[in-house]
Amino acid sequence: SLLNPITNSLTADYPFAVSQTFQRTANNPAALTLSNPFPDAKATLSSATNTDGYDMHAPAQYVQSWNVTFEREVGRAAALEFGYVGSKGTHLGMNYNINQPVRTPAGVSPRPYPEFTNVPYFSFGANSIYNSAVFTFRKRFSRGLFYRLNYVYGKSLDDASQVKGSSDGGIGGLQNINCRRCDHGRSDWDIGHAVTMRFMYEVPFHKRLLRGWQMAGSGRLYTGQPFTPQTSNVNLNQ
Repeated sequence: SLLNPITNSLTADYPFAVSQTFQRTANNPAALTLSNPFPDAKATLSSATNTDGYDMHAPAQYVQSWNVTFEREVGRAAALEFGYVGSKGTHLGMNYNINQPVRTPAGVSPRPYPEFTNVPYFSFGANSIYNSAVFTFRKRFSRGLFYRLNYVYGKSLDDASQVKGSSDGGIGGLQNINCRRCDHGRSDWDIGHAVTMRFMYEVPFHKRLLRGWQMAGSGRLYTGQPFTPQTSNVNLNQ
């Protein structure tokens, strides 16, 4: 239900919910009483009302995935693989302020609903797309040696990588509610290049104390995740 800040009546504007907090006024004891718990004078103040919203007809979220792999034997006991992996997420969750101030050329920033401050709204309009190429060269264990080398080149793009500040590297919400496509870009967790490797070698010693020893190792190299620099001390008039 939604509390009308003008008439103090409850209206059935689900899925919005309003929470209001009032404090007594020392020089006016009659301003806040049990018989009048929602005084008109304070209910109209934008700083006195907080509200949240939720998509009333939220669609089902789903992910589509596909892949194809080609493999060929190379030499003895070795193989080369090439694969493609893709996926698409639809109707993913996102949270943004639908009462975001809109700056005008005159320098003012009015809100669409001036009776309220921020109005965090949960919806399911975000989408994602992922594509990657996978290269693998492996040798099964023979003649005392096994190794595997794997390389992935991929990219993940989306409209919102997080629902409400639950991820690092990006912004929790839309930078501009009037331009959702402006937030389409690399996902917070996107890693462009990744190389993994591992091996095992059986030491060819036949003496009793050295027999059966093995050498093994693994490694990983990858590029960093994207990040978004943010600053709060800019002059918006410029």
